[in-house]
Amino acid sequence: MSSVYNYHQYQQYNPTSPSQPLVITHFPNPYPPPQPKQSKPKSKQNSESTTTTTSKPTIPAFNPQLLHFHQQNTRIVRIPRLTNTDIPQFSNLLPGEDSEDQVLNPDPHNIHHFKPRFSFRNQWFDTTSISPLSNYLTPEQFAKIVDEVNLYLRQMYEPRSWALLYMVMNSLSFGLINGLFDVDKVAFGKLERFIEDLNSRFDSGNFGNEKNCSEKDKDKIKGDSHGDDNDNDDRTIDGDHSKMISLKGVRLISPADNGFLSLDFEIPKPGPEIVVETDETVVEK
Repeated sequence: MSSVYNYHQYQQYNPTSPSQPLVITHFPNPYPPPQPKQSKPKSKQNSESTTTTTSKPTIPAFNPQLLHFHQQNTRIVRIPRLTNTDIPQFSNLLPGEDSEDQVLNPDPHNIHHFKPRFSFRNQWFDTTSISPLSNYLTPEQFAKIVDEVNLYLRQMYEPRSWALLYMVMNSLSFGLINGLFDVDKVAFGKLERFIEDLNSRFDSGNFGNEKNCSEKDKDKIKGDSHGDDNDNDDRTIDGDHSKMISLKGVRLISPADNGFLSLDFEIPKPGPEIVVETDETVVEK
């Protein structure tokens, strides 16, 4: 894939510096915070009788304050859906890595690193189409993730030669075959498990650190390990700046949650860079 038009970005007038229009690359988060995994209900058996009681799983109560806090401190980077295919497929080009003739305000220094330079409506933006997601994932890591998602979507939606026979048999069985052998549900389940596993690796520190990944994880996505052998943090290094940024807080949203219109990545809300001046050098945090 050589180029793609990212319709999830647009220019905005910059009141701070009118000659430098902002490029809006991240958006408000409409998704609820991730729910903690529910433990399997435990069965308790009475020693004096043969009756077995099963404790019901607890359902977390809705917390509007937690929802508001989550949405105020996270943002969404949207990956565009490809327009040259009839099935949901998404661009595997990291925003800002598109061909320069289709990028809003391409970075003249070719840094490929998001710099929060201007504040607009309590959010920080840059003047290039490079999104904050570039501070967390390399183009290679990003492409591997999207390619895996696209693979599962092709398994779900591509027409099959035996589809007509499947429909006839399913009609004759009054939907019984579809209930027993629903291949779309199987593929969708694989996609959901992949996203859950990926987000778990983001949160726990196994992404991009091969020594912490299981063989099953390595077969799915192999992140580039840039850290020291003794570093177990979930961090990746931006090659241009040698800056280590934590991946905790990054989350891939299932495309089913928005009707497969885009592939959304949840990221921490970008903030201004803190510059600490010393006698020897200037250190950015």
